[in-house]
Amino acid sequence: MEMKNKKQLRNSEQSQRDLRSYDPKPIRSLFLTLRLCLYIFNLSFLAVCLITPNGYAETLTEKLETVNDEDSGPVSLPQHNLLISKSPTTHLGRQLWQARISTPKDTQDSQGKIELREIIRRIRSVVFKPKGQTPKPFIVVGSLRKTETGKTLSDTNTPQEQTPKKNERKLSYEQITDQTLQILKNLSQDPDQLHNPFELAEILFNSRCLREAAKCYQEALSRMSKNETNLPRHKDWLLFQIGNCLRNDDPPTAMQMYKQLIAEYPNSPWADLGKARSKLIDWYLKDKPNTLINESKMYLVTKKTEY
Repeated sequence: MEMKNKKQLRNSEQSQRDLRSYDPKPIRSLFLTLRLCLYIFNLSFLAVCLITPNGYAETLTEKLETVNDEDSGPVSLPQHNLLISKSPTTHLGRQLWQARISTPKDTQDSQGKIELREIIRRIRSVVFKPKGQTPKPFIVVGSLRKTETGKTLSDTNTPQEQTPKKNERKLSYEQITDQTLQILKNLSQDPDQLHNPFELAEILFNSRCLREAAKCYQEALSRMSKNETNLPRHKDWLLFQIGNCLRNDDPPTAMQMYKQLIAEYPNSPWADLGKARSKLIDWYLKDKPNTLINESKMYLVTKKTEY
């Protein structure tokens, strides 16, 4: 009995020693590595699902194939797999979504754009001289004539220098008050009663009253066709000015005036400029760039509100 008790005591002591010497660190490190691997695998799987949802695309292709087989219509799928993703919710997904969007390259209207740029460049290169400037005085020196006795005439026979007068009257349309301008506008409402509609049209045009100026220019043009003597003979200038006054308010009428100028006066100094402005108005009427600009602005505003 004593021997058995001693053996049991020795075995218990040995088991206690083994328990004390046992180190659990290797098992813990192995468990942590397994958890880390599972976490990395889950993250990579979620990222792949967010970026390229192949499962959704495969189900969509299968549905389209079944519909095509049942209807036997002209619907044909492309050879590559369809990838249709929903609106992204993450920052990385939004960047990839925006990177896919690109503007289409239009090569058909390249020649028209080049011509339009040339027209705009020619219009901007035109510089009008101010009408208030008077020509500079010049001296005309004549040759000296000999008298019968061989003596030369005195210097008093040479033309004197033309000096401008100090109290020279300025043009009436250089400085004009608002009250006077209103009176002129009222006069332009009834151009039939005007003595000289051309002069009033010039004043209103320089005062940037284009609608009233157009009425007076048209009245001057109609009187010129009736061969009135109190109007200057410059029909090409009248046609050009009517087009300039109406190109913003009535573009078709302005283009008609420019075409009449080009047809009747091809050698006029205003013919080339009228041709350029006629092409510009035609482009505005056909392509309507203002509507395109407004639509693009509205599209950008809606996109900003969505984000």
